Amino acid sequence: DALRFTLATGGAAGYDFRLYDEKLEAGRNFANKIWNAARFVVQSIGKESVRLPDQRPAHDQPVEDRWIVSRANAVAREPNRLLGEFQINEAGQLLYEFFWGEYCDWYLEMAKVRLKDGPSGKDSPLPVLADVLQTSLRLLHPLMPFVTEAAWQYLRGAVKGLAPDSIMVAAYPSGEGELDVEAEGQIRVVMDVVRAIRNIRAERGVDPARYAETYVSADGARPVLEAARPLVETLARARPLHILSPNEELPKSGVASAVLRDAQVALPLAALLDVHAERTRLSAQLAEAEAEVRRLEGKLAGGGPHACRGSASEAGGARLSSGWRGLRIRYGG
Repeated sequence: DALRFTLATGGAAGYDFRLYDEKLEAGRNFANKIWNAARFVVQSIGKESVRLPDQRPAHDQPVEDRWIVSRANAVAREPNRLLGEFQINEAGQLLYEFFWGEYCDWYLEMAKVRLKDGPSGKDSPLPVLADVLQTSLRLLHPLMPFVTEAAWQYLRGAVKGLAPDSIMVAAYPSGEGELDVEAEGQIRVVMDVVRAIRNIRAERGVDPARYAETYVSADGARPVLEAARPLVETLARARPLHILSPNEELPKSGVASAVLRDAQVALPLAALLDVHAERTRLSAQLAEAEAEVRRLEGKLAGGGPHACRGSASEAGGARLSSGWRGLRIRYGG
């Protein structure tokens, strides 16, 4: 499957491309991703099997469920056309980006937040998880037949009425049904906010497991973000999370901020730093700088075989002045 997918997506029809180990490894990693996603869904279902939903999620269902079903339908409309035009590489790349970038990286992580609280019935993400997974397996089957067949058989043991017996004779999805443009727009806002918070944290070197206080201002999108508060808190490690009302102002001093299309994000710098660790780091730098200044003072004081002379003395004096200036600027005094 790794070789087949690599050959199918490696280049446009009629063009040669270089086949090397890294490309095959990418195909192998994608096959692993498919199997791991199927294993997660089946293990989350557990001993109690689920039934696939017989209609698109209702308007009062979680917005992430509505979003992923709409995206799956939108994506399913394209491979039929692309494969019919022999644009196999384009079809493969489209399915790769949807399955890995949207289903696994986003929806599956969003579902984990709800699964952690043990939801049941209408609020459970398991039927939608299984439904979009089986749709993705059917879409990917022509490109990766072996791993999708294995995952299909694995999934059939956890999903009631999943037919037929083999994915080889299953109908190819056509993306029927209306798209949920509203849900797609709402989740885009949530994803943008989460990405912005993650980027600020990464730039500041914040421990990925550590929560940080966060402010978000989004007048028109405030109801969306309030409904998605558990998702933002968990996926962005943002706690406490302040979603400001229209009459509240975003902090402007002592913060790291980002301006988005539908929102603004600000993280107080104090929340991004481990004060004790930062003090220890700065103390070590100060001691190192002071030791260098004392060393230069000793050399300039004269005497001994290592004393600075002539131009070397001038250079040493310049370095000493620079050292003292740096100490005053960085550490005061």
